Amino acid sequence: MLSKADKKFIVETVDGAIVRNNDVLVKEILALFTITNSRIDEVVDGLVVTNKRIEKVNNNLSKRIEKVNNNLSVRIDQVNENLGKRIDETNERIEKVNNNLSDKIDRVLGKLEENDDSLSGHDKRIEKLEEKVLLMSA
Repeated sequence: MLSKADKKFIVETVDGAIVRNNDVLVKEILALFTITNSRIDEVVDGLVVTNKRIEKVNNNLSKRIEKVNNNLSVRIDQVNENLGKRIDETNERIEKVNNNLSDKIDRVLGKLEENDDSLSGHDKRIEKLEEKVLLMSA
């Protein structure tokens, strides 16, 4: 069996060793946390830089997209205006052609009516000649 003095010596020695060991462990854990925090800070700083670059790229892209949209809008307006003019010109030409055709059709119909009247006159004369021929042959 151990004496009280031996027990006290063992307890004090073990207690001291445990306290010193705990102090070392605490220091090592704090050092690891410090290193980890430093690394996290580096990563966060890198992410901040990356976010700034992304924002810059987004801003540039937004400006370019806006410029392209404006250019397209202007071009579309020009095309629409040109198409409107061409459609109006085409409609005017169609109207002129329709008027010319209408005039020509009216002239042709007038001539046909004249020819029809003339043919009717010839038909009447032929009928009279046929009557005379029939009367003469009878």
